Amino acid sequence: MRRFVFFTALFLFLFSCSAQGQKWVWAKGAKGARCIPWGISTDGLGNVFQVGEFQNTVVFGNDTVRTASYMSSYLVKYSPNGNVQWALTNNPKPSENIKVEWVASDSIGNSYITGVCTSTLSFGSSNFNVGNGGFFLAKFDPNGNILWLKNAAATFGYCYGRGVAVDKAGNICVSGKYNGQVSLDSFALPTCPPGSSSYFFVAKYDANGNVMWANHAVTQDITKNMFSQESFVSTDALNNIYVAGVFVDTVVFGSTILHSGGKNSNNIFLVKYDSGGNLQWATSGILSSINDYITQLTGEGEERIAMTIDPANNIYITGGYNGTIGFGSYTLAQNGYRAFLVKYDPSGKVVWAKSDQVNSVSGTFGRSISADKWGHLYWGGFMGGLFIYNTTTLKAFLGGFFLLKLDTSANVICATSSDVTPNGLNQFVAADPIAPNVYASSLLSSSTVFGNDTLNPSFFAKSFSFMAKWTCDTTSCKISAKVAGNGIVCSKQNATLSSVGNSSCVWSTGSTSTSISVNPTTATTYTLLVCDGTCTGDTSITVNVIPSPIATISGNTTICLGKSTTLNASGGVSYSWSTNATTSSISVSPVATASYTLLATAANGCSDTTTASVKVNSLPAPAISGNNSICIGDITTLTASGGIHYSWNTGATTVSAPVNPTSATSYSVIVTDTNSCSNTTSVSVVVNQLPVPSVTGDKTICPGTITTLLASGGLSYLWNTGAISQLIYVTPPSISTYTVEVTDINGCSADTSLLQFVS
Repeated sequence: MRRFVFFTALFLFLFSCSAQGQKWVWAKGAKGARCIPWGISTDGLGNVFQVGEFQNTVVFGNDTVRTASYMSSYLVKYSPNGNVQWALTNNPKPSENIKVEWVASDSIGNSYITGVCTSTLSFGSSNFNVGNGGFFLAKFDPNGNILWLKNAAATFGYCYGRGVAVDKAGNICVSGKYNGQVSLDSFALPTCPPGSSSYFFVAKYDANGNVMWANHAVTQDITKNMFSQESFVSTDALNNIYVAGVFVDTVVFGSTILHSGGKNSNNIFLVKYDSGGNLQWATSGILSSINDYITQLTGEGEERIAMTIDPANNIYITGGYNGTIGFGSYTLAQNGYRAFLVKYDPSGKVVWAKSDQVNSVSGTFGRSISADKWGHLYWGGFMGGLFIYNTTTLKAFLGGFFLLKLDTSANVICATSSDVTPNGLNQFVAADPIAPNVYASSLLSSSTVFGNDTLNPSFFAKSFSFMAKWTCDTTSCKISAKVAGNGIVCSKQNATLSSVGNSSCVWSTGSTSTSISVNPTTATTYTLLVCDGTCTGDTSITVNVIPSPIATISGNTTICLGKSTTLNASGGVSYSWSTNATTSSISVSPVATASYTLLATAANGCSDTTTASVKVNSLPAPAISGNNSICIGDITTLTASGGIHYSWNTGATTVSAPVNPTSATSYSVIVTDTNSCSNTTSVSVVVNQLPVPSVTGDKTICPGTITTLLASGGLSYLWNTGAISQLIYVTPPSISTYTVEVTDINGCSADTSLLQFVS
């Protein structure tokens, strides 16, 4: 932990934005022969990601992507100001075919892609074997580095990823279709048998790429391969999952059976799952005859239903249709192709359904829909030269991109259009999360003006991908952004920055809190953006970092019980110990393992704290074994235990020491253990004197006479005759010597003899 007496200043910056109606803020284009976008997404910081496919070589800003294959996929990141942050491709081999279908991003800038691959995927130095016709899901960090890739290949058939979204908890939801046998980690999907075009699947992964659950739907499409299950997935504020898509004939979700209206007719489905993957409800459009259908698109596009969720968890779906289609109690009818937009409440009930009013062979198609956090809707799609919706009329030369900002009742707030490639049906929009703006992407084939930017496709460009930012501020406004916080901080110290007077804000760190805690390692500028739903403002604060000292404690940190050690401080100019000492060195003698904390303060006022733990080892428990009571003249061996090294007061350094005292003597030993801790013990050896034996009896006897001998001076007796009594009877045949060994109470022994004559 580091401490610093901060110089705290209040930084007040004012930002005014005066909107003069709708406008294109910027537009950026890729440079190459062929580049087709397939989806866009915004993160919590206002960056926008685009995926698509390209041929040969394409340049995004200062980044160039190349492919050796006929077509390859790309992922590019733009900043809120339109600057390319990075661009990458999957580096396919000439024989490989990879298609990224969709992109999603989270609040902190990670991005996710899904699609299909025929063999291997390579991102930078990372290679992944996906398998033929295999689904993949990949996660990238904010700098474009791949974090993980998950895949599933069908045992026979195929498995495609179609849609991907991220919920509020950072989990990833993916949808797609498959044929054959497919397993997502340990979740085996039902086999899609021959005769079926495909089955639908939806799965949820955690932030580390582990499958949490998987679900599916069954369809029987006798016409085969009618683009069934082209799906879009989204999540609401409660982490429920919604999937919208197109199906042919019949599709079954649990116990709910949806019919398209004809075996050759495309219809839409919308299904809701809770966060645990449990089916909540499923619904579809209503087709009046086999001539009614969700439109099949040609050119660069394919059929795809687009969906978004507003802050109130209402669901919006857009697409194109031909003939008559119903949604709940609403019926949409037309001559030719039209775009539709329908709103469902969280229970699946239709709130309203809308379409444009153009009767044209070239028609209109709803291609994308996105809701911002203020509840505005941004509706984008393709228009064949003319688009009429209520009182709004938009025109384009041959083919155009219509873009409307709506309220949640589908009323137009403002609208714009732009010429795009006539057969370019790839139009995508994504709401700005930090301001009432929208990002738009499509294709160009000729020079086009977006506000102050003019995009010029090269002469050889067949399809020219672009990204643009559009704002629809309809009132003049002035908004003030203010931030208070610490302008100077010690290294590794947190600084607190706060928004002053604005409750709706986002920081450049991605946080949407009014206050943030930052821990910069170098001078770092933090930007605060504020918005009231219409107007925006921003300001910045630079937090300068001054170096902190590195506090260090040296000295012996392992001692034996009863000893002391000296701890030495360094790294600062003044010190404060947890013992309350303020010297650079302290002597401590803990009785148990203890920690000592040092606060070292440098001349610049920054401080650093460190802690040293002094371990206290217990002393060994020495012991001496051996006979500690001997008779004078005897030798006894004393044996020590409890350590690995021994030192006797006799000078011996062995475990055992033989001693031969002549009087009572104390012997001690110093025992040292494996921790080099020592302890001492001692023993006293008692020296007992020998007994004084005596024998009384006749020294001269007559032959054949029995005589007695009496020993004394001890407790036990042993005669050379073998007798063990104190008194013995003997009849010596001739002169004889009788010896007795006398043992006293201490076990000491001595002997004496009597010479007996016979005459």
